[in-house]
Amino acid sequence: TSTPLQALALLNDVQQVEAARLIGERMLREGGSTLEARLAWVFQLVTGRAANPRELTILRRLYEEQAAAFAADPSEAERLTKMGEAPTDGSLPVAARAAGTVLAQMLLNFDETLMRR
Repeated sequence: TSTPLQALALLNDVQQVEAARLIGERMLREGGSTLEARLAWVFQLVTGRAANPRELTILRRLYEEQAAAFAADPSEAERLTKMGEAPTDGSLPVAARAAGTVLAQMLLNFDETLMRR
């Protein structure tokens, strides 16, 4: 089976993963004190609009699944969050940083983010 890092590495280059990491770190620092607030904040940042309740549910599920997976394998979380040249924010928990990276990566690949209709 592939790990979350392998799946990302196959689909995107280092710069895309690094950009997602920096967005995920901003979400954790600037998005508010609750997961719900952070998810709404990052969705608005990346897409330019507010998320609906269904979208927030999907974002929450993805974040929680990824956080649990990275908590079980901190070395994989470290590998993901060290991709790129920009320094990582070591004050943030590594599993949260990695889960935020995956969440932001998904949002950056969201059709609505890539296409203007």
